[in-house]
Amino acid sequence: MPMRNYFKYILLAISLLIIGMTLFFGLDDQRQLNIDEDIYPIAENENILPSEELPPEAKPETVNNNLTPPINRIDERVWINEFGGRPSEATIDPQYSDLICPKGILYEEYHTGVDAETSKDELDTPVSVRSMADGVVRQDGFVSGYGGLIVIEHTINGNVYTAYYGHVDQSTFKVSAGSTVKNGQIIANLAPACTDGNGNTRKHLHLGVHKGKEIVVAGYVLNKSELDNWIDPRSLF
Repeated sequence: MPMRNYFKYILLAISLLIIGMTLFFGLDDQRQLNIDEDIYPIAENENILPSEELPPEAKPETVNNNLTPPINRIDERVWINEFGGRPSEATIDPQYSDLICPKGILYEEYHTGVDAETSKDELDTPVSVRSMADGVVRQDGFVSGYGGLIVIEHTINGNVYTAYYGHVDQSTFKVSAGSTVKNGQIIANLAPACTDGNGNTRKHLHLGVHKGKEIVVAGYVLNKSELDNWIDPRSLF
């Protein structure tokens, strides 16, 4: 057999070997890809991480009426100052009351909203506050007792409410009076504890919801009957 035929057969054998290896490893990669897609489906935007990997603050909750709690796990966070509560009637460990702040004041009137508390792990980290529904910002700025305050008018199930997002950091405001906001949109971060910017109180969100369009800036009211003009925000969620 001529020598050139030997080279021809050797080249053919090498070619078949390369094709076989390519098919084998390509199939293995495809099997691995399919497994990965089952766990983490490919997002429309490849820059978006799988939801399991997003930090809690980046994944707003949606609840009844498709509303968004201003802070995730709001029910768990409301345990010091409930709607209609009177702090002086409750037994509050001083380390959790406003008296932890040098300028702190313990109010004795009826609470018009709920206070969503922060954990120790959140004291020195940004905590985002979101709009609970579509709406229009009616007021933003500094208010004594609140520090930073954003007031948003919402229409929910055909009813108009004015919501008060208090103790937020003015330097982080992402909306202003006249702005249109979307459900779940971040509007600000909570202000640091015991500063003028948060009303010299512990780090928490005061969320109040008043019936109608009228702006009534009142974290507390003197008479229990005045609570009829307010609702417990959690009743909307």
